[in-house]
Amino acid sequence: MNDRNEIINLDHVVDEILAAGWRKRRTITTVEELDALQTAQSLIDGPEDPVPALIRDAQGVSHQRDVCNAGMDIKHGWSATWESFGFARDCASEEIPLPVTVLYAPEEGA
Repeated sequence: MNDRNEIINLDHVVDEILAAGWRKRRTITTVEELDALQTAQSLIDGPEDPVPALIRDAQGVSHQRDVCNAGMDIKHGWSATWESFGFARDCASEEIPLPVTVLYAPEEGA
């Protein structure tokens, strides 16, 4: 409603915001969902220089998919591992404190 108590239809504004690329951040609550977010196979089959998915875990640590070791992950039957910012080692999805917030997922475009 506006200041004259008239109902205003703002659907066009919402459409423009969505067209500009805004998406609500997604929350992942299970290891299975986290494993499915940009699999090692999708990294191998995708573009030559893949852009990694980016997440923030329940403790506020950011992680990105390890795009360099996807072939090794597949060879060992693992899901793609995660590089944790500020830590010197990769980790598996089950080591990441849930829930996580998806900050960027290439397949989703946001």
